[in-house]
Order: sequence, then C-alpha cells, then structure tokens
Amino acid sequence: MSKYTDTVTLTDGTTLKIRTDRGITGTVYREIPSRQRPAGSLMRIGTTMHLVTRGFLTPIVPDRWASAADDAEGAEIALAFFTASAEACIEHAKAEGIPVEQCY
Repeated sequence: MSKYTDTVTLTDGTTLKIRTDRGITGTVYREIPSRQRPAGSLMRIGTTMHLVTRGFLTPIVPDRWASAADDAEGAEIALAFFTASAEACIEHAKAEGIPVEQCY
C-alpha cells in the first residue's frame, strides 16, 4: 500500500490527498491540502474510525465513515471524509459571499 492516496481536486482548485502513518495504537490518516490551512486527521483503532482534534479522539458517528477493515479502506474513507468536509466549506463560503479561507 502507498503511503499517500491519489490526489483529489476540489471545486475551488485546492488539491487534497491523505498520508497514512502506522502507529502503536492505530493508523493515522493525515489530510495534506495544497492550500495553506489547518489540516485534519482521522485515526483507525481496530476497525473504528476516530476524528483527532487537539489530542482527543472522537469516534466517527455517521455509518458511512465509522469503520474501516484495513489501512487501504481507512485511507479511502479519510479522503472521502475530508473531501466532503472541504466541499461543504466551499459551498458555505460561496453562499455567504466570503473568501473560502474564512471557512476552512
């Protein structure tokens, strides 16, 4: 398995990919955006996906992103999760008429 996923281009031109890092307690999927902004991370412990925020782990609740059987599936889920999140920010910025950087 590659350490990086394929790159996705968002509607605002930002590119996004996921870096996979295996750790002692689980696998971390780090968002790598081309735009200078804070990036996020998900972590898979066993089969459960967690959002990593300020050192805390929050289990992902929506079933579509809640679990992954292996590292490859976890990377795919992380890419879909961060792509959907970023696109929601882009849509919000357009609707409000503000720069997308204010929403990320």
